[in-house]
Amino acid sequence: MSSTLASKEPKANLRKVSPFRCRMWEMHDRLGERMDAESCAALIESIEKHGQRHPVLGRAIRDADGYDIELIYGARGLFAAQHLGLEILVDV
Repeated sequence: MSSTLASKEPKANLRKVSPFRCRMWEMHDRLGERMDAESCAALIESIEKHGQRHPVLGRAIRDADGYDIELIYGARGLFAAQHLGLEILVDV
């Protein structure tokens, strides 16, 4: 890959944040799905064993009743992080 192409690629801004300061984007397509410890058991176990391997995608928000980040995707990761009481890795 040429250095010209590489310089045009967006840079990841990874941050670890409290999952309790994150909310899901209201248009997220999984909001209607069942999200509980049973349906997310494999992900919870994986995060306990290996840590979070893939960041979720979010954007910074202001004046949002106690939330700092709105997640575009990563509902299961958010649930697992809240369940485990661990910070979540977000590409902001």
